Amino acid sequence: MHLVPYVPSRYADIDELVEVASIIEEYDGIAAAHLRHVIGIKEATEEFVEVGKKSGAKIQISHLKSTCPEAFDVVKDAAEGGLRVLADTIPRSSGHCTSKSRLHQFIMALSDELFAGGVEGVKAALKTPEGRATITKDAYIFAGDKSDKYVILSEDPSLEGKSVKEIADERNQDPDETMLDLLADDKDYTFWLGGPTRPDFPPEGHSQSIVENPYICVGTDRIMGDSENPYDWYELQRRGGFPVFMNMYLSKGVPVEEIVRRNTSMVAKHFGIKERGELKEGTYADISVIDLEAYDYPSPEEADYRKPLTVASGVETVLVNGEIALDSNGLNNPYSGKVLMREKNK
Repeated sequence: MHLVPYVPSRYADIDELVEVASIIEEYDGIAAAHLRHVIGIKEATEEFVEVGKKSGAKIQISHLKSTCPEAFDVVKDAAEGGLRVLADTIPRSSGHCTSKSRLHQFIMALSDELFAGGVEGVKAALKTPEGRATITKDAYIFAGDKSDKYVILSEDPSLEGKSVKEIADERNQDPDETMLDLLADDKDYTFWLGGPTRPDFPPEGHSQSIVENPYICVGTDRIMGDSENPYDWYELQRRGGFPVFMNMYLSKGVPVEEIVRRNTSMVAKHFGIKERGELKEGTYADISVIDLEAYDYPSPEEADYRKPLTVASGVETVLVNGEIALDSNGLNNPYSGKVLMREKNK
């Protein structure tokens, strides 16, 4: 049920969402959704809460935006009213860095007219005025003057690190036409859509009402790119979601034990993951040993777009299923994990 705003899910009305969620409820699964933000963040949250109420399914509000504290209040009120609901939120984000080929796919997913034609249809549309008009109509990546959209890791060194707006000015072009030309040519680029910071992730962090909401956990919304190519689609802050969340909430008065609970046992119970999320006899030993004084992640000013695999500092040892997976020498046992089976929470 994820990705409600995109083709083809965007065509579903609330009755269809309830029908799908009702099937999920039969198996005590979880209905999770990227909300339909176009109707408003609070309104989209209320819509999906209504799906949970009408279907009886557990629901997960995915990467709820902290710019709307009222939406978090909707989650809290629903949970305290008996609905099985949690929300996760991304504490800090840069713009996405995406290869040209993946951006073609994303444009396809945003367009009613282009979806059926696939990626080749997008490439064909880039070659005609009519097709280009279709792309710019539906793809919100064309919003604004392109001063926050950069070309990086470029096959053409003269474009490296420049915004699309700068390139357009050099070419005496409209920025939309420049963006379309870059998408249509035969050179390889990575597009940094939004740059190092985003206005929907304000630097002051979460409001106190969000911080004190006991039904909120961290989310990273990591995009899975090509496993062989870390530059396929990546983002520069979300790999640090846990240390950023930890440090933000500690600074706003939440005890470390409560922060850990929200991101371990609370989540494991909600998702029906048996014998995990708690440190006690008889449970699986999934343990991170963290030096809180050193637990951190590079800020937007410190992050380097050439390093998509940056990890947090301060993580000393990680055990997965009782085996040391990571220690001071680096990755120790990458195969200690396994597929997790859930149990019903009814």
